Amino acid sequence: MTRPMAEPRPGVTQPSVEAAAHSLLSGAGVYRRLGVVLGVLLVPALSFGAWVALGVMESGETGAQYELTRRALLISLGVSFMLFTLLAVALAMAQRSAVRGARLLRGAFERLARSEESLSRAQQIARVGSWDWNIATNELAWSDEIYRIFGLTPRQFGATYDAFLERVAPDDRERVSAAVRAAVEHDTPYDIEHRISRPGGAIRVVREQGEVYRDGQGKPLRMVGAVQDITDRVQYQSQLALSAEVFENAIEGVLITDAHGVIQTVNRAFTAITGYTREEAVGQRPNLLRSNRHDKEFYGLMWAELLREGRWQGEIWNRRKNGEAYPEWLTIVALRDAEGRATQFVSVFHDISETKRAEERLSYHTNYDALTGLPNRALLMDRLARGVAHAHHTGGKLAALLVDLDHFKIVNDSLGPVAGDLMLQEVAARLKQTVGEDDTVARAGADEFMIVMPALAAEEEAAGAARRAIEALARPFHLEGNECFITASVGITFYPADGGDAQTLMKNADIAMFRAKEAGRNGYQIFLPEMNLRVTSRLRVESDLRRAIERGEFVPHFQAKASLATGGITGAEALARWIRADGSMASPAEFIPVAEETGLIVPLGELVLASAAARLAAWERAGTTCPSVAVNLSPKQFASPGLIGSIRRIIEASGLAASRFDFEITESALLGDMDMAVNLLRQLREMGAHVSLDDFGTGYSSLSYLTRLPINSVKIDRSFIAAVPGARHNELMVASIIGLAKNLSLTVVAEGVETRAQLDLLRGHGCDEMQGYFFSKPRAPEDFFLFLKEGRRLPLD
Repeated sequence: MTRPMAEPRPGVTQPSVEAAAHSLLSGAGVYRRLGVVLGVLLVPALSFGAWVALGVMESGETGAQYELTRRALLISLGVSFMLFTLLAVALAMAQRSAVRGARLLRGAFERLARSEESLSRAQQIARVGSWDWNIATNELAWSDEIYRIFGLTPRQFGATYDAFLERVAPDDRERVSAAVRAAVEHDTPYDIEHRISRPGGAIRVVREQGEVYRDGQGKPLRMVGAVQDITDRVQYQSQLALSAEVFENAIEGVLITDAHGVIQTVNRAFTAITGYTREEAVGQRPNLLRSNRHDKEFYGLMWAELLREGRWQGEIWNRRKNGEAYPEWLTIVALRDAEGRATQFVSVFHDISETKRAEERLSYHTNYDALTGLPNRALLMDRLARGVAHAHHTGGKLAALLVDLDHFKIVNDSLGPVAGDLMLQEVAARLKQTVGEDDTVARAGADEFMIVMPALAAEEEAAGAARRAIEALARPFHLEGNECFITASVGITFYPADGGDAQTLMKNADIAMFRAKEAGRNGYQIFLPEMNLRVTSRLRVESDLRRAIERGEFVPHFQAKASLATGGITGAEALARWIRADGSMASPAEFIPVAEETGLIVPLGELVLASAAARLAAWERAGTTCPSVAVNLSPKQFASPGLIGSIRRIIEASGLAASRFDFEITESALLGDMDMAVNLLRQLREMGAHVSLDDFGTGYSSLSYLTRLPINSVKIDRSFIAAVPGARHNELMVASIIGLAKNLSLTVVAEGVETRAQLDLLRGHGCDEMQGYFFSKPRAPEDFFLFLKEGRRLPLD
């Protein structure tokens, strides 16, 4: 836009300055002019008096003429005195007016300075600066805020238009130059967004607006405008666009209502699942999906829990637009304002009808052997693991018996595969007849079967089951008109004596079975430690581990977590470190698996938690605060029946608030009894503690699965962070995880951050916190205390 040329005015304070100056000049001028007039009149008056006096003295006259002359002289002197008095008054009034004007002028200048300071402060708050470009001289004047935006000082800047262009990002430079030329030459409005490069390489985004001032002949004289730093707004808009993209492309249906339950928006998956378009759903209430399979009490309890807890989740039946009822897993989250009032409700649901049908179709083929109808190896391992978990909870025992057919290959080769299959089917049937209702018979391999006895009162019961199996298989088999005989070798192993998990039990049963074959076949052997040197070594580590726990040789090391927004320390993760009596440190890879297998992970975990809590409290008393401490809960700990009580006792003993503790769990700890896991997590949350899902992205990691868990945050697994930037797939995964977590109001922590590039990428995607060697390695307690005390901060710039 073209403007006629005018001198820049100093702003809102100019009238005050002009008034003061006018008062000073006009007031003093009036009295000064009056003084001049009086002075001019005083001169002839005094001259007249002097002339009369001189005439009298020269004439020597007396009498009446003398008296008349004397009177004239007195009148002249009186008039002169009066004029002199008025002259003095005029000069005094002129001085008084000048002083008053000076005071007004000084006050006006003070108000002008305050106004300029307020304007500068306002520009700094709004991140808006002003500039003035003299087109003829190419001189460019910047306000203080523009220098701050560009990261420069007046000494660093050449104060010319060309110097300004050098600070514009190279890819935007020609576009900015063209916009300036268009404004100067064609009166095109100058309003443009572009990037600038600050010293050090940092890129910012600014918006510029300007107007051209011309003289009476239309010649451009100067261009005046403003610059605003809009980097944060652009980044926020980019994050909003990413979130909107994630929302629209999520595989789960999403429905958002206002506080009154009126639908505000839905995503694409909602339409695909329900059949209702966005236009048909917006403005309606969620009950348009109601299937009438649930009574009023069901919905009443649902909303009561939602309003009380802020979320509800469970399986529910809804109805599509075409009338078809379908099951879905639904999570509803209440979004609240600063006063705690619910402002919106977000519903995330996953259609599980196809999943259920697929599970029904695949269950048999996935978990059962097609030939014998017995559980296959996959289901066997699952049941064995469940049996181990149950025995762990109850403190009971479990037996695993591996039954291998002796010389089955001879039967299969001599009579053919059909006869061999018939024998395997008959073996399965006979073994099932030898066990109880709670026991499992499964096909573990080609000619191997396993019996799992999960509720074992005494080891002799397992020996009895082995004898019954051998006797059942000793009877003749009739295969396609042929009578055959076969024997079996059985290996027996027990939980917890011989192993703490399904894999170990399987391996030890296999070792014992081969020992039975070596002993002559057609018999059984019970696993002994000396059958495997590795078992002996493991037992040695277990023994040392037990003593180390008793002696308190475990010292937690702390690795800091930092905010990607402020750079401040937000907490630390406590990691178990075994400092042996000789001062050497044992590798966690050496003792953690043994602790898991033997169940020692439970007392070890309690020891680490108690020690970390004591350190936190001691630092607090010393005047140094660590905001929170995170402690890992292993699957064994998570399955421990006394977990919640133990955690509560340790926290209460420390004197710290439960909110200072963050318990990290992995997805593997949740894949057993999901309802039990959700209940445990909810108890931790009700206690006031925080819960994080560790190593997120490496397991199941479905949104429907994630929304079931009452957690506060997710930790992106270090395997994703290690490959970024560079690996496009991993970058997309990181962005998706952050977007999903943000939509569920979860804090996102990235672990394993080791480079500036990784840090910048995570900040760009809106990640909340980081943990890794880029900021801090795991530190001994004393070292970490100094780290906290020094107020270390994550370098963000």
